[in-house]
Amino acid sequence: MAEPTIQDHLAMATAIVGFITLLGGTWARLAAWTEQRSIKAKFQDEIGLAERRIAFLGTWVKAQEAVCTPERFAEVKQESARELDELRRKLTEFMQQADARKDKVSAGKSVRRMFLLFLPHNLGGWICHLLFYGLVLFVLLFTLQPPGIDIETGQMETWGQWLELQLVVNIVFAIPILVVRSLAIRFYRKRD
Repeated sequence: MAEPTIQDHLAMATAIVGFITLLGGTWARLAAWTEQRSIKAKFQDEIGLAERRIAFLGTWVKAQEAVCTPERFAEVKQESARELDELRRKLTEFMQQADARKDKVSAGKSVRRMFLLFLPHNLGGWICHLLFYGLVLFVLLFTLQPPGIDIETGQMETWGQWLELQLVVNIVFAIPILVVRSLAIRFYRKRD
């Protein structure tokens, strides 16, 4: 059995990167969808409860007006006003919590965009995602590699030489990684 070649390793790395991109994008969409659905469902429940409570209070006040003395009816109106104020306070509190959740979701969007954890919508987006993850994978694999033997001299590299090489590679590849990332985000926004 022949030993795998560089092309075999690159093909495997490309397949892995593609799978990770698809998995990350799908996971991010699923998480955002469930969060939005949860917020929407809770909002509908709260609004429904408030509407039923308001309708009940309106009916109750009308019924009390017909059977109560004017002094007692004034007390009923005050109690109803307190109930409505409490209901307004609860709805306001709920809306603030919903806004905080939306902020949390938008913060999650920034993390997803930082690492391109969203599903591309077009061919350009897929190409940028694959290039981004391929470059990041290359830099990570190169960075995790310990000092080796210098081919020209046949001697072991020093940690200083290794560090210099790491810095050069990381700086050289940082620019293409950032450019490809910004292109991927631009392709994503074109759809929106």
